Amino acid sequence: MSDIFIGYASEDLERVLPLVSALEKTAWSVFWDRTIPAGKTLRQVIGVEIQGCHTVIVAWTVNSVNSEWVQEEAEIGRRRKILVPVLLDKVEPPFGFGGIQAANLVAWHGENSSPAFTRLVSDIAAVIGPAPAATKEREGGWRSDAEERHKTEEDRLREQEGERMEEEGRRKAREENQRRVEPGSGQTWFQRRLALVRRLYGPTAASAAVAVLIALIVVIQ
Repeated sequence: MSDIFIGYASEDLERVLPLVSALEKTAWSVFWDRTIPAGKTLRQVIGVEIQGCHTVIVAWTVNSVNSEWVQEEAEIGRRRKILVPVLLDKVEPPFGFGGIQAANLVAWHGENSSPAFTRLVSDIAAVIGPAPAATKEREGGWRSDAEERHKTEEDRLREQEGERMEEEGRRKAREENQRRVEPGSGQTWFQRRLALVRRLYGPTAASAAVAVLIALIVVIQ
């Protein structure tokens, strides 16, 4: 059975075809062709389809509002609580159907992006659930978001690991420079160099050497 059954007057076939095409692009299945298979009657075919579909769309026009056949299809849809009327002309629906809000497609020209058509799709989705095309697109978006989150998390972890290793390297360099001691001397590398400068050049030169050494240490770090 089809997702959508479209009831319309035969005189309006050309006007209904753009609606059929737009709905089929949502991946909903649509019954609209009144071709009768061999050995069947129109009433048999229509009866099976309209009783098995998930929603009934009736296209109200100047022709269909006076069609007993279309009115009967609309009545079946109303009894099943799956009727979604559509206005293709500025007409009043037949007596008994005026209280059911109809989607206004009077100025619609077949665009799927039209606000009027988008509202119709929402109205249909309220009856039979989201259009398959919209569901697939949304699920694809969810997968992409999940993959993007996973990728971002991996990048963050790699960045943290790189920072940790860099900091570890700096820490080891500082320890090496500050704690390197000659066997038995009890002095650090810095203390040995400072003592040597004082012995060779005196206190003033030692002060200058301290500044140079500190600068070198900063560069090394």
